[in-house]
Amino acid sequence: MPFAMRNRMGCALVVAFAALIICARSATGQTPSSGALPDVLGIRPGMPIGEAYRLLKAHDPKALIEYLQYRIEAISEKPITQAFLYSAGSSQYPENISVEFTFPPGEQTVWRVARRIHFPPSEAPLSVTLLTGLRQKYGRDVLSPTPEYVFWVFDEQGRPAGSSSGINLTDCAGNVQDSAPIGQQGGTLNVTPGMRLNSTLINANRETCHPFVYVKAILRLDGPKRELVNGVTVAITALRAAIRTGTATEALINQAAAAQEQREHNKARQRPAPKF
Repeated sequence: MPFAMRNRMGCALVVAFAALIICARSATGQTPSSGALPDVLGIRPGMPIGEAYRLLKAHDPKALIEYLQYRIEAISEKPITQAFLYSAGSSQYPENISVEFTFPPGEQTVWRVARRIHFPPSEAPLSVTLLTGLRQKYGRDVLSPTPEYVFWVFDEQGRPAGSSSGINLTDCAGNVQDSAPIGQQGGTLNVTPGMRLNSTLINANRETCHPFVYVKAILRLDGPKRELVNGVTVAITALRAAIRTGTATEALINQAAAAQEQREHNKARQRPAPKF
């Protein structure tokens, strides 16, 4: 069903995406200064995998939710879910949501959630309307050099990050990259020393950017004056959570690889030398 035809949480949809943002905010009781981490449809970093699935299912029970899974033999014999991939709407005007999770050994929780919506031409909102809805939900954005990108930055307690620390938050937010899937769905991931499951997502010379949670909105502007929005993506990334848990998983994989190497070495020591 086209997105603009939905009436979620009892709110009147004046303009599809912006109205849904306002509905979600009033339903959760959150404000930009409430201290809770930012969310997309109630899904926020740190949320357990089961709760994230429940919220996705509640958004549209008829939508397709696929599991992106990998088998990492050093951690588990069973496949591990890296992400939920949600799709609804028509093939031409879809709505897609990806929810990515941390890996064991810790509890699997959300570290990134992204939502992409394409609007039919007859339902494309004005950019000013959509931005008003986004700012009502996430608060004041940080300065962006281009109108297509809008950024919000929070600390790990969900408070809007200020610039008093001297950190260039615009530079940090602009350099948070989309995550890159690893391996193949349902495949076996090779265990190699030095492997990092969750890439740093940010250039190595920006360590000062790690202690923040980022919201990035990407607007696809259209029309003679580029005042219409024919598509929008909103992504939330808990950067340090991804790096911290990814490092712990990496250490576990490296430990297993080192143990396997030691076993092979011990076997080699027991083999007799050939006769010369």
